[in-house]
Amino acid sequence: MLLYIKKAVSLALAAAMTLSLAACSGGSGEEDEVVQGETIGEEIADIAAADDIFSLNSDQSGTFNPYTDTSVYNHMFMTLVYDNIFDLDAEFNLSSRIIRDYSCSEDATSWSFYVDNTVTFQDGTPVTAYDVAYSLLRAARGTEYGARLKNLVGVSALDDELFMVSLYEPNRMFPMLLNVPVIKDGASGDTAPAGTGPYRFSDDHTRLELWEGHPQAADMPIDVIYLKEYDSPEDIISAFEDSLIDLVQNDPTGMSDLGYGSANEKRYCTTTNMHYIGFNQNSAFFCYPHFRAAVTYMIDREHIVTELMGGAGVEATLPISPLSPLYNETFASYFGYDMTNAALALQNAGASDQDDDGLLEFLMGAVKVDIDINFIVCGDSAVKVQAARDIADKMRELGLEVTLRELNWNDYQTALQEGDYDMYYAEVKLSADFNISELVTEDGSLNYGEILDPGYDTYIGDYLAATDTDRQMYCELMCQYFTQTAPIVPICFEKTEMLTHRGVVSGASPTQYDLFHDFASWTIEIERGDAAQ
Repeated sequence: MLLYIKKAVSLALAAAMTLSLAACSGGSGEEDEVVQGETIGEEIADIAAADDIFSLNSDQSGTFNPYTDTSVYNHMFMTLVYDNIFDLDAEFNLSSRIIRDYSCSEDATSWSFYVDNTVTFQDGTPVTAYDVAYSLLRAARGTEYGARLKNLVGVSALDDELFMVSLYEPNRMFPMLLNVPVIKDGASGDTAPAGTGPYRFSDDHTRLELWEGHPQAADMPIDVIYLKEYDSPEDIISAFEDSLIDLVQNDPTGMSDLGYGSANEKRYCTTTNMHYIGFNQNSAFFCYPHFRAAVTYMIDREHIVTELMGGAGVEATLPISPLSPLYNETFASYFGYDMTNAALALQNAGASDQDDDGLLEFLMGAVKVDIDINFIVCGDSAVKVQAARDIADKMRELGLEVTLRELNWNDYQTALQEGDYDMYYAEVKLSADFNISELVTEDGSLNYGEILDPGYDTYIGDYLAATDTDRQMYCELMCQYFTQTAPIVPICFEKTEMLTHRGVVSGASPTQYDLFHDFASWTIEIERGDAAQ
């Protein structure tokens, strides 16, 4: 789980964000051919690749090892070279080339994974349990994947086929956290270790070349992908607009939105990055759960997602992506934007205008308490500032006095750490099992509001430990307790964009975890009217 600020200006940021603390800042919910772009002239629409090759941006000064690479550009295309232990599609369904079978103990703290030894690395050697166990340990110790794997106690390979994993706490959704790349045992120091994917690096790392030994090699849309290098945002934008690079990823809701022109096709990837409102539970007002719960009705999520985010989000009132089968749409709809319900919730909680000044107060015993909400947002994110302003305006309409403080990142982080706020706007990168423990449990690293309710440990633990048959029920019980007590209030899950030039790519279905998901189904046209096979 990750609360973060999108500080690096990068075309591939969402795909390669490292696991580090911050608070400002795509499975795809769209079918491939549902691409977006403004109407443009015929001359621009005919643009394909300027140089008759398919190219991506890269950082040649970095490494091409998925565990030592720190470049957001290189990370974007790593899935073409390295298979993950497990893959997740847009609806969070599991699949794997590497694992042929797996099971867990009755208490879901011990897992057994059987590796398919018929899968080979690009140097011809078979993948073994030792390789996969090594990769998982390397992931757990790194910054990219370590946060999601903090429940890991140990990993041990018993032979070439079997490795076992032990966990501190039960989690029957643990395989959903294992979309981590597989490299050879001991290869973490290699510049570009052999992978098992359909492409491998050329000796000088300037090309991805089709690996004929891959079982889907004949189905891949292109034989060579060229890796160019552009450093500055201006150069990257120019290279893309001039068709010198042919595919980029953009974050339209963060600081890294580079504002590409309309002469392209846009495909969205819905992410597990949740925008939400958090509360200081030492606040005189928000220490009461009924006041916190009332806020959910004051958030016009449709306006925020559609108008302020330009469609780059999916509305959510529960801390689970609406793309997940666990998201109960009917239940979630009860907590949507409704100013009448908001006013009624405040009234039922004891807030009223007791002195006819147009502002609400509430009684603490026999003492009338004025309500003046200290609301903070990171001012480095224009989208979040606009959303926070909209929420503050809705609160003022109901008679709540709100002071919105738009802080730079350092001041925002300091305010969070010191509790200098009543409510805050933030974003968190959730893991694919939607474990919100870090946000709401007493020892959670992102529990800025000093939430002390042990009920969250119980409900989250029951949900994670539930069997496939019972998971929906325990998820709904967790969400019911969550909406009643409102430790945080979700707003939406954001989307990132994959941009290509018109007519160059078809059949693409990018996901949050793999921009090149199901690459064998793509068609790439690098010359007008000619498909490159």
